Amino acid sequence: MKTTSLIFAVIMVLGGNSPVRADVIEFRDASLWSGAVAGSTLINDTFSNDIASAPSITFDSGVVSANSGGVFCCGDNGVSAGEYRNALGEPGSTASLLNTWIFPEPIFALAFSIRGAAQNGLEIVLDGESFRIENSTGQVPEFFGYTSTSAISDVSFRNPGRTVLFHIDEITFASAPVSSVPLPGLHWLV
Repeated sequence: MKTTSLIFAVIMVLGGNSPVRADVIEFRDASLWSGAVAGSTLINDTFSNDIASAPSITFDSGVVSANSGGVFCCGDNGVSAGEYRNALGEPGSTASLLNTWIFPEPIFALAFSIRGAAQNGLEIVLDGESFRIENSTGQVPEFFGYTSTSAISDVSFRNPGRTVLFHIDEITFASAPVSSVPLPGLHWLV
């Protein structure tokens, strides 16, 4: 009984009773984001190949982009002329409600240049944290970058207000480092 209580106490002290929550940091400056991910292997997708509009597509980088909810409209969720384009709306609109990017392997960093989200804004959700994307110029691409302290397998875009049409001219992401370091002193539990 004492051994069981001791094991339980050790697990509780080491955080076994609470879920791990990631810290996600947003960058609006490309050079600061680049500094934060320096030394990482980056995957860059410039959308150089056209991909026909469909509810689900796969970018050249292996990222799956899927629209869901609402009404899928032709021309949304596709790649042409070096840009990814999509429209998201609110319930009752003629647009999908949610767009999810599923990465080929977990990532810890993501960056993109976006235009067209000026008037109505757009939300991006990474590891349960949401950030509002609003670019003041509308038609000039602006940089948005994110890093996380935990691995992220997907991100979602949603519209918190009226329908918004947006364009992204490239994405860059970094695979999450693989960590299999055991907790010190707990090898005897195995």
